[in-house]
Amino acid sequence: MSQDPSPPVPDDPVPEQPPGARRPERPDPPIDDPTGRPSGDPPPGEQPEKMPYPGPFGMRRPDPIGPDGRPLASWGRRVLAFVLDSMIIGLLSLLLGAIAEGATGEDVLVIGEENRNAIGLDAIWSDVGVGVAATLLATLLYVVPMLARTNGFTVGRRVARTQLVRADGQPIELWFATTREIFVKGLGVAVVAALPGLGPIIVAANYLWPMADTQRRALHDFPLDTRTVRTNAEPATS
Repeated sequence: MSQDPSPPVPDDPVPEQPPGARRPERPDPPIDDPTGRPSGDPPPGEQPEKMPYPGPFGMRRPDPIGPDGRPLASWGRRVLAFVLDSMIIGLLSLLLGAIAEGATGEDVLVIGEENRNAIGLDAIWSDVGVGVAATLLATLLYVVPMLARTNGFTVGRRVARTQLVRADGQPIELWFATTREIFVKGLGVAVVAALPGLGPIIVAANYLWPMADTQRRALHDFPLDTRTVRTNAEPATS
């Protein structure tokens, strides 16, 4: 006479619970937000936050990422490029002054014969006015066409391994370079510097602003929404 087969054993038996005990609750799965992305993921277009890493002077945070995926240039790199380009602009301004003096036979550091004996503020403002004009002309001849031709590079930027980029990803065109370098950085900074009392403070804040800004922008980067990125780094991948 055959025996009854043993009852099947469940694959995942549930342990017996004492009377009155509550069954353990399983954790709920992650809930997606209204945009459709899983919780915990960074917003679209943003890179996940990287952890600090050891540096020569303690823990160092990774460089923030620019609009094209490359790390933003540090303040030191920007200063290096600025100093080198300023030296080139200064030498070109002196050359333009020498050419103008040879062509006119007058000292271009003073305006007109009546200013040769000027002293104090009159002499200073005469020299400043001519100096600003020579600097703008040198910038127009050197920085503007080079930025447009190389899409964001100058000699100083090449050495410092930085590049000027637009936040919208468009190339640096001639009109854009002219607006930024002549009207925003050139005339704009010159006008602000002439403000009594606050002028020098605002100009200093302009060049120190990248040290505090999360996108490492100077104040003159805001009107046209530009960034300065490093060229010796690969674009970040998500």
